[in-house]
Order: sequence, then C-alpha cells, then structure tokens
Amino acid sequence: PYTEMEAGGVISPVKSVSCDYKHPSAFGDRISIHVLVESFDGVVMVIKYEMRNQKDSIVCEARSEHVFLNREGHFVRMRRELPDFCSAIDAAVIDTNAVR
Repeated sequence: PYTEMEAGGVISPVKSVSCDYKHPSAFGDRISIHVLVESFDGVVMVIKYEMRNQKDSIVCEARSEHVFLNREGHFVRMRRELPDFCSAIDAAVIDTNAVR
C-alpha cells in the first residue's frame, strides 16, 4: 500500500496530468473509472484513466505521471529500494497495443 511506501520515506508526487473530455456528463450520472498502469521505467509511472457513464459512453480519458522521491526530494532508485513494489507494478503494466 502507498501508506507503507510513504511510511518508509518514499513519496510519489504527480509530475503531470492531462485530460481529454469526450462526452458531457451531468450531476447524478454514475461514472465508472478504470485505472491502468500504462508504463513504468523505475523512475516515472504513467497511469491511464478511462471514465464511462451509465450508458457506457466514454466521458473522459486522462493520464497522470508520477515520480518517486525520498523525504529530501531526491529521486529514489525504485528497482533497488523497493524491488517488490517494482515487480508488482511491472506485472500490472498494460500492453497498450493489445487494449486498443
């Protein structure tokens, strides 16, 4: 869990966020959010989000990029410092070509 990683001195600030609205949604709509790890190179993790309404229309596609830092603000070598975390993320990375 992220809380354990943070307790161990590693934080993961957001580097960037992008969002592409595809279809309007309204107050009261039920929105489902699918979250996938798009890529991870041990330094930057890219997360992809797809939001759909109750009619299964895509209302938004988004991406966020996250880095991993220690409490002093220096980059953490994740593959060395948290190999179990990296293995779990590597296993979760999607093949974007297979999804489309």
